[in-house]
Amino acid sequence: MRSLTKEGRSALLTCVIVCLSGVQSFAKEYFAATNGSDRNPGTLAQPFKTIQKGIGQLKPGDTLYLRGGSYHQEVAVEKLSGRADMPITITNYRDEKVVLNGTVPIEGDWKVHNGNIYKTKVPQDVWQLFVDEKAMISARWPNASWEDGSIWEQTETWAHQSDSSTNGHLWNDDSYQDLVGSGVDFTGAVAVLNIGSWLTFATPVRNHAKGRSEFNYDPNLWSRLKDDVFWNSKKKQGWYFLECALACLDTAGEWFYDRKSKELYFWSENGRNPEGRDVRGKTISYIIHLKNCSHVIVRGVEFFGSTFQIEDSRYVTVEDCELRYPSYSKRMLAVLAEPDVTAISSAGSGSSDNVIRNCVFACTDGTGLKIQGDRNLIENCYFHDIDYSCAGGGGWTIDGSQGVETIFRRNTIHTAGASEGYKAGPSNLVEYNHIYDCGHLQSDGGQIQVSAAQQPGTVIRYNWVHHSAQANPFSPAKFGIRFDGSFVGYLAGARDLPHSGTLHHNVVWSTQCMWVKGDSHSVYHNLCFDNIHMDLGIRSRTGQPIPKDVLKGYRYEHGWGPGADHPDENARTVTRNNLAGEISSSRTKPSLGLPGLHSNNWQGDVRTLLRDPDNLDFRLKADALVVDAGYYISGITGVYLGQAPDVGAYEFGSDHYWIPGRQCPHASTPIPPDGSQGVKADADLIWLEGYKAESHDVYFGSDFESVQKADRQSPLFRGNVENNIFSPKKLQLSTTYYWRVDAIRGKDTVPGHVWRFTVGK
Repeated sequence: MRSLTKEGRSALLTCVIVCLSGVQSFAKEYFAATNGSDRNPGTLAQPFKTIQKGIGQLKPGDTLYLRGGSYHQEVAVEKLSGRADMPITITNYRDEKVVLNGTVPIEGDWKVHNGNIYKTKVPQDVWQLFVDEKAMISARWPNASWEDGSIWEQTETWAHQSDSSTNGHLWNDDSYQDLVGSGVDFTGAVAVLNIGSWLTFATPVRNHAKGRSEFNYDPNLWSRLKDDVFWNSKKKQGWYFLECALACLDTAGEWFYDRKSKELYFWSENGRNPEGRDVRGKTISYIIHLKNCSHVIVRGVEFFGSTFQIEDSRYVTVEDCELRYPSYSKRMLAVLAEPDVTAISSAGSGSSDNVIRNCVFACTDGTGLKIQGDRNLIENCYFHDIDYSCAGGGGWTIDGSQGVETIFRRNTIHTAGASEGYKAGPSNLVEYNHIYDCGHLQSDGGQIQVSAAQQPGTVIRYNWVHHSAQANPFSPAKFGIRFDGSFVGYLAGARDLPHSGTLHHNVVWSTQCMWVKGDSHSVYHNLCFDNIHMDLGIRSRTGQPIPKDVLKGYRYEHGWGPGADHPDENARTVTRNNLAGEISSSRTKPSLGLPGLHSNNWQGDVRTLLRDPDNLDFRLKADALVVDAGYYISGITGVYLGQAPDVGAYEFGSDHYWIPGRQCPHASTPIPPDGSQGVKADADLIWLEGYKAESHDVYFGSDFESVQKADRQSPLFRGNVENNIFSPKKLQLSTTYYWRVDAIRGKDTVPGHVWRFTVGK
């Protein structure tokens, strides 16, 4: 083959450039705006009105820009396919605020119904009410509020069933809430019943009478409730509230909708006529439903009173979005099933390789996110105030149980009702997440929970898990991280122990404990302290068979019993390099020997070994006994300093301090935390890096205003650093200091907040 001449090579290069330019020229831009028209060509000057019209034009490489405004449009996106190198993008235009709004204005005339309660007719069903962009409370007894956080306090805003209760017949415990004293007949209301420990059900009140402390409900909610052993063991954990009846509407901020008469009732905060206020009702669940799509990006929009669903799709990305009040139940419409929640779902061909990145999910009734399918990625998201009723769901804040090879990375979750925080699926990677304050409204569970079938191949690493909620006095606080047991097969002699999960480099404190059931697990380099019973439990029956009388009375057809209680549980588990206050094979009895292979673990007063755990500095002191006392574990330990790895989650002397959780554009998670008192005089300043930041500028001084105004020419500028640790000179006792960390990303600087701390005496 003859080589090309210089002129030939030049001609070929020109041809390639022209061809590539031609490919790029096929990519088009379309625009939609609230004041547009679908008769327009969809240009910037003449935009479409509906998003649906714009989507109908899109081909690989195209972009649909949404101009600023509020869109109340239900958008079906079906069989829309881009390519890996030419995705289809739906995004806001420049920095304009785009709101995908699932609500409509309530514009009828309001009339007095009774006292402070007003009513109006509405043309269509609504199942959530907002006033001035704040969610009101569905009329309920006992009362609760979003504003003061009481909606998360089970013992204050739920009623308790008494020991006289049986399945289907509830007697109220008057020592908590006075049902008789309510003076109301609640027949026909919806009872939200947390009577299944980690499960909650919604069902009508079949009959109740004013002045009675009892009512009936459907006894067929769940087969285990019919098991006397289960019922009696969980009875004291039974709590409930009543809602969705006009009789429940008795305080400001509550509302009720009569679906038969289409009348909406509302008691405004000030008791005045709500006319003139921005009153809106939810009418859409999924404002964007992507089905059988591929290589589509949704970016930079806000969802209000609505959410999205990705169904049977591949390579779909939702990023840089904020979802306020994304899901809510339809119990007000007598629909008692689980709410329509944000989801990656697999109903037919399956979903895979989708991404939800850098999004905020706030204030839901229902699970924060459901993940099904293969290899989906949930990254750098923030979930808070999730699932205030827990009715109809499976008892989880984020449900990843049906997602295979899901990566759940660098997310923050806090303030949630369900018993479990992140429910992992098979072969999940759960890393760099910050999870706390979950489990307010159900019993049992863990803040990271892995059931038996999901454990093989699942890796949980580099997470902070702490301060799990104790829902009520009859249920302990939630576990920090738990590998759960198996429920089947013991009597048949089946070897069905859950197995082969990995836990390493996690920090767990102020929970029930880290609790590992099953076998053949790997448990390395974890730090566990200040937990309620044990700190780290590797369960074992210590070689003793289960006494026969323990088995008496269990009904295995209901799938409940001591199926995981194999006498050699965790016989093949390896436990090494863990630092904990108490390590045991029991979750309540200290200092029982561990099963399996174990070495280089340390238990005792962990606080004496750490720099400053009260201020989130979990690094080892220089003279800690566990420095260089670890065992090298290939693929786990990583780079270590000194003669051997250290025991625990952090390596002494490292110039980087890993901090989990969602990264904001600015630096966050200051250590010492903002406002800290009694900080040690040798404290370092540490922070979570800004999202995609390349380096950080540090400012430090003893005057708030000076630090706030400082720039690189100021003497308070202490340098640009590529790691996340700054060591000031020795600090003065009883002195308050201020500091700021700016995130640098290319030519952009994102100023940080000014933080303060006071050194102890």
